Amino acid sequence: MELMMRKLKLKQNLRSWSSEEKKEEDMKESWFLYNGGIFLKELIADCNGKSVPIRRFSSHQIIKATNNFDISCFVTNAGFHMWWYRGIIEDRPYMIKRFSEKVVPEYGEKEIYNDIVLSARMSNHSNFLK
Repeated sequence: MELMMRKLKLKQNLRSWSSEEKKEEDMKESWFLYNGGIFLKELIADCNGKSVPIRRFSSHQIIKATNNFDISCFVTNAGFHMWWYRGIIEDRPYMIKRFSEKVVPEYGEKEIYNDIVLSARMSNHSNFLK
């Protein structure tokens, strides 16, 4: 009887854990869509509606390229709110900028989006970000 109770409890725990994991994934996707929408709005507004090709990588690709943001891939920091890492994705070298998870008052969300938009625009220029 005790063994059956343990098995039942284990099944309940697994279901609960799976449900929480799904909620977390749904929340991440919702966050990604919301922030991606803001980014696209800023990019389109900044480019006067002109097309700006931009490479997009998944978080898994970036984590793999930077070896989970290992110190061996660290290049430099730009203040206390962002860090540069080097990584290779699809056999090409990239510089990856990582922003602080906490938005600092001097460098808010809008500035982060503007920074990304400017980087995207400059990536087409022959003397920048190649």
